[in-house]
Amino acid sequence: MLLLGGFASRGAEFACPAWRGFTIVSSAYARTSKPAGETGLAEIQLRNLSKRWGSFVGVDNVDLTIADQEFLVLLGPSGCGKTTTMRMIAGLEEVTEGEILIDGNVVNRLEPKDRDVAMVFQSYALYPNMNVYENIRFPLKVRGIDPYTHDEKVRRAAAMVELDEFMHRRPAELSGGQRQRVARSPAQSCGSRTLF
Repeated sequence: MLLLGGFASRGAEFACPAWRGFTIVSSAYARTSKPAGETGLAEIQLRNLSKRWGSFVGVDNVDLTIADQEFLVLLGPSGCGKTTTMRMIAGLEEVTEGEILIDGNVVNRLEPKDRDVAMVFQSYALYPNMNVYENIRFPLKVRGIDPYTHDEKVRRAAAMVELDEFMHRRPAELSGGQRQRVARSPAQSCGSRTLF
């Protein structure tokens, strides 16, 4: 599952008093065969999801199901609720009303670390003092994943985005596209089932 915020159809629109809402654009499911024993990605359901700050409504009554392996884009101008919606799914923003389900389980009260959601930030958020290998490995260390599995996971994630030859380089020594692929790799190395 890849859910992106930004400008870029399923054609569904959700109202937001500030500007009239955002648009959902969805491709056909990008299904690929998975290796034996590998789990799929997560299905996400939003049921009557709303976010308010006082009288200001940021997200208003969103109902949406995002299928396993569906590629979905939220489109709209600044302030329409795209990022707020993603932050609520990730657990970084409290829901005012409604429910968020990941694979059929209500996650509203789960901590962000317990939702199995990974985010790649537009600014890449790479550690300039670490090389590619160390940047990809860092989230594995933070999550307490068995250190004996790190090398395999890091190398697999790097190979998926064709960074094998650049493992020793620091972010300043990479092109913009390479930095973007490094930023995406930690989420892949951790095996998160949802990626923003």
